[in-house]
Amino acid sequence: MSNEEFQRLVLEKLSHLDERLKGMNTELKGLNNRLERNEQLTADLIRIVGHTNAMVEEMRADIDVMKADIDVMKADIEEIKTEQHHFAYSLGKQRVIAEGLLERFLEHDADIKTLRKALYLHD
Repeated sequence: MSNEEFQRLVLEKLSHLDERLKGMNTELKGLNNRLERNEQLTADLIRIVGHTNAMVEEMRADIDVMKADIDVMKADIEEIKTEQHHFAYSLGKQRVIAEGLLERFLEHDADIKTLRKALYLHD
């Protein structure tokens, strides 16, 4: 092999290597671009997760407040039920008394009518 052939062979191999290197550089740039996009997406996801966690904590605090309010309302409802039972009992007693008074009133009214008739008959 002559020196010129050797140089041509080396230049040809170098040319192929140069083309492969250019292709690898293009691939490397593409990979770098994808890596940057993935890093941005990861940062966005971390921000979103942080925001979501903050919202979850806020909702948990709201739920705790609502649970406390529900406990207070349950106690109030029980108190109202107790008062309602006492009221119903008292109302029942008053109804019995009112019925008794009505009965006595009607008896007295009948007695008064009888007395009036008796007084008018003697006159």
